[in-house]
Amino acid sequence: MAPSWDEKAIFLAALDLPPEDREAFLEGACPNAEVRERIAMLLRTLDEGVTATAPAPDTGGLLPSDPQTIGQFKVSGRLGHGGMGIVYLAHDEKLDRSVAIKVLADHLTGSEQALGRFRDEARLAASLRNPGIVQVFDFGCDRGRHYIVSEYIAGHTLKQLLANERERRSGTQTSGEYRREWRRRMSGIVGRIAEALEHSHRASVVHRDVKPSNILVDATDAPHLTDFGIAKHLAAGPPGDFTRGIGSCHYMSPEQAAVSEVRVDGRSDIFSLGVVLYEALALCRPFDGDTPEQVLHAVRTLDPVPLRTADPGIPRDLATICETALEKDPSRRYQSAMHMAADLRCFLEGKPIMARGVTMARRARRFAAANRGLFTAGAMVALVAALVLTSWLYSRSRHAALGWMSVESTPSGLWFTVHAVHPSTFEFDPVMRLSGRTPARSLKMRPGQYRVTVGTDDHGSFAEFNTLLVAPGPGNHLSLLARTPETSGDPSAPGDARRVLRATLYPTSRVVSEDMVQIEAGTFEFGWANSAIPEIGRRDIHVESFFIDRTPVSNAQYKAFVDATGHPAPQAWSDYGYEAAAPDRPVVGVTFHDAEAYARWAGKRLPTALEWQAAARGPDRRRYPWGHDYDPARSAEPHAPDVVLEQSWDPRVLYDLYARHAVSVFADDGQAHPAGLRLMFGPLRECTGSFEPSLEGALIVGRAWTDSPVTTDMTRIYSYPHGNFSFKHGFRCAKSATPLGTPAGGTTPGSTP
Repeated sequence: MAPSWDEKAIFLAALDLPPEDREAFLEGACPNAEVRERIAMLLRTLDEGVTATAPAPDTGGLLPSDPQTIGQFKVSGRLGHGGMGIVYLAHDEKLDRSVAIKVLADHLTGSEQALGRFRDEARLAASLRNPGIVQVFDFGCDRGRHYIVSEYIAGHTLKQLLANERERRSGTQTSGEYRREWRRRMSGIVGRIAEALEHSHRASVVHRDVKPSNILVDATDAPHLTDFGIAKHLAAGPPGDFTRGIGSCHYMSPEQAAVSEVRVDGRSDIFSLGVVLYEALALCRPFDGDTPEQVLHAVRTLDPVPLRTADPGIPRDLATICETALEKDPSRRYQSAMHMAADLRCFLEGKPIMARGVTMARRARRFAAANRGLFTAGAMVALVAALVLTSWLYSRSRHAALGWMSVESTPSGLWFTVHAVHPSTFEFDPVMRLSGRTPARSLKMRPGQYRVTVGTDDHGSFAEFNTLLVAPGPGNHLSLLARTPETSGDPSAPGDARRVLRATLYPTSRVVSEDMVQIEAGTFEFGWANSAIPEIGRRDIHVESFFIDRTPVSNAQYKAFVDATGHPAPQAWSDYGYEAAAPDRPVVGVTFHDAEAYARWAGKRLPTALEWQAAARGPDRRRYPWGHDYDPARSAEPHAPDVVLEQSWDPRVLYDLYARHAVSVFADDGQAHPAGLRLMFGPLRECTGSFEPSLEGALIVGRAWTDSPVTTDMTRIYSYPHGNFSFKHGFRCAKSATPLGTPAGGTTPGSTP
């Protein structure tokens, strides 16, 4: 039902409120600004209100206009006065007792609504019989004065007790024992008021204005609830009878302070009593503000500072009782005042309480509901921060998983290209490539194998690197340095040869001589015959044009490299002497990194496993010059199928076997390769520039004296750890006919034709 706007009723309701609460009440109760201002002006003409029942009578404060007697009662002094009237201390001549008489103000006696409210207050209070409620004895009218006679409580209001305690604590330091006794005293007072409210609620009477000034504490420390002036009998109103905004704003429940009209019940009094308990324990109100609007907003939406934050000495159970009473949602509060009283009694007796504390999750949900705008903004900020943090962590983890490489040259400003080698097919990945100008420092790339080419703009001179980024992170930074022949002879720093790779920029015409053979670009049938290597199937592979040495690198050629650069010599030369190796025999006992270092010094590189097999096949890429299988009858050292293969694990014996089986790199092996390549199929295997990451080894091709000439054909391939060496492995060098990725006569990589 829509409310009817009764200006006099609104005025009377506001008049009965404390002055500080009237503005908020009028804001919601008046239909427009004109009515609100008119009522406010009338209220300003009246004195500020005080409590309806005060404990300290001023017997000398009677005015000439005050009555000497009211009915059978002899007036002895004023207890207080307010907008609704004056409260006198009087003596009941018949029953010989002191009473408090509340007389309706003269200017309200003509208002039927004011008289109705005054009469309702008397009837509701008189219907209640409880030690914790100030008893009403009589209601009457004497010489035009309407009055209520009630029990006189000699003592102080709880409001005065709290004010005195604040003053005491501000001036002196109180002991922990004193504070504990104060908490127990306040818990007992609030517990007995809760019992009084339970009696009131069972009679369907909601007080609606529970606050410290309406609680009188007598000389025995027994509390008494008074002032039922705005109390409501729930059964008296029709179903659509709602009440809004009546009560003192600091002690209102959220449903009383709500913007929309809501029905209140006994749980509203429980919230107000929770506010009283909070103030009694913390000596400050839980909801405050500079204006009534701010206070009501706090009541509706904000959580108070937790009691144990305000005073860490407050027991957890007592704080839980208060928090439960102060729940914004009535369904989460104590559902009856008796439950609150029982928990307070259990606390005083040291027994477990029924209430459970507010969890952090519920505090967060309540804060979010009360501060939707702030929470939304905070959530957006948190989301952005999470995205930034996630992106940063991803970037950091990605960078931590990448290898670091630098490319430099002397002179600087040369172009360079970087091509990744596919870890399974050993072909160049068309996607993983980049180009630029030297110097390029701290390039971040995933661990694996790469071909790096550095050259001049006219393509006349270039250097090639077969690089391995084995471990990620800046601590494993790999530096590539391309130098001209005039500046490339300085030795590498000791222990740094594997991290700083130096290559020589040689013109192709100077490197390529009668000692190298050009293999034209073309396609050949390719496939491995070894289960240790990932099976990629037999398929056609395209190989760009390249040059390859006619013979493996000899001991004499490798010694020239060692003498020119200071690179460590093979261990076998120190153990068994260089002369034992014989200058023209293929060099052995070098690692993959040693072989690559020699090739870079010579302006070359190791051939890939694909290039080596393409070269071994000769001009006809569909078959080997001697057929698919090795023909021992055409070998310089024919072996019978039942030959006993010589091998040993002893290094000295292996080196002796190498000396017996190895022949000069210039010897005729009897294979008559069409291109004139020598020793492609024995008696030593050869290390290539291809790298197998899962086995962490270089790919080895060909045949050693330990391999059967009957069962070992050209598709046989092995993997050997890149940091190890063997007396059964040699190597030969190769060089691209044109820089990788640039056709003959093409443009600088990365530029526009």
